[in-house]
Amino acid sequence: MASTLESELRARTHDISRISYHIQDVETFGDIVNKAAAGAFPNKRRSRYRNVYVLLLSWEADELGVISEVQELDDVFTQTYRFQTEQWRIPNGNSHNALAFRLMDFLRNHASNDHLLAVYYGGHGSMNDDRQCIWSWYVQYSITKEIRKSWSE
Repeated sequence: MASTLESELRARTHDISRISYHIQDVETFGDIVNKAAAGAFPNKRRSRYRNVYVLLLSWEADELGVISEVQELDDVFTQTYRFQTEQWRIPNGNSHNALAFRLMDFLRNHASNDHLLAVYYGGHGSMNDDRQCIWSWYVQYSITKEIRKSWSE
């Protein structure tokens, strides 16, 4: 009796009524996956992009000392992968507008269906209450934390 109850419970928790609609063998499944991959990535052994452009961003006031890291990354992109790179320092003053204009220039100069564009940012970052990215050349929360700490002591 217990085995009948177990089989009834299994039947209720694992619906196998549509098993005939599933793929019957691994070869068929492999063919389907290969066709899907060929559709998503139609270019065999070559990139779908004619050119790759990379914009490497860091702050004019390099508080984190990332300029050497950005240069090393630039070298990897240009020498190893043959990507075209541009380094740009975000100014500390009027940074929001300057960055917006620089990004628009990058898009205007390089945007194309056969171009891949990449942007690298080396600097402080956080998220505001609206889950928007905040970039900063200094650590905002540390300053606030230090002020609160000194006021509370």
